[in-house]
Amino acid sequence: MKEHFTFAIKVLFALGIFVLFGWVSQSFGVNWGKLELAPTATVSVTGQADGQQLNQIARFYAEVSANNENKEIATEEVNEAMSELLAQLEAFGIPEEDITTEFVGVYENQGAELAIYPPRAVEEGWRATNSISVVLRDIDRASELATLLTESGATNVSGPNFSVDDTTDLDQQLLGQAMADAREKAELLLSGTNQKIIRVISVSEGGSYNPMPYYRETMAMGGDQAVNVPVEPGSQTIYKSLNVVFEIGR
Repeated sequence: MKEHFTFAIKVLFALGIFVLFGWVSQSFGVNWGKLELAPTATVSVTGQADGQQLNQIARFYAEVSANNENKEIATEEVNEAMSELLAQLEAFGIPEEDITTEFVGVYENQGAELAIYPPRAVEEGWRATNSISVVLRDIDRASELATLLTESGATNVSGPNFSVDDTTDLDQQLLGQAMADAREKAELLLSGTNQKIIRVISVSEGGSYNPMPYYRETMAMGGDQAVNVPVEPGSQTIYKSLNVVFEIGR
């Protein structure tokens, strides 16, 4: 009972002190201020790195087409030609998942002139078309595949169009270099300020690779004979950047 009475006295005393401080503040205009946390000092920089990645795949485009007064005959001729082309690609070693049908069409020509110079009339009848894109993963055989496509009877062939496929290893290397570049820039900014980096607050990633594919014709045509021409796959420039915010202090 005595302990409860003592505790009550202490609480009343504390409340009295609090009320007294309030009265003094209002009576004499005392401003006790307020408790605030000091803002965190930071520095924000962008770290960058780039590197070369050899092109890893080549893409080709091939189209077969036929014209005939009879719609069914034109379609049948194209289907047979495309079936033969697909069989040749399979024998070459191109898997099904690397062959994509791009366009299939059948339309009737009205005999009008093409909008080209000099003007050229289009024969009346039906035109059937089937086109595919092919991904070659063994780019050392690019010239060989281009020769096959040209000699296959395809009416339109283009390629190789070289590009990168997997940049995982280089990406990891460049991200490490970009972070080191960001830290170096931050330390340079802080030189002479008696401040230092405390920790990383945030990191956001950016980056790209040279979007222009490397393109080169792989053959020249002399009559009906396809002539192989050496090709160089080339490379792409991969860029990585990191926007890093560092906490700084003394």
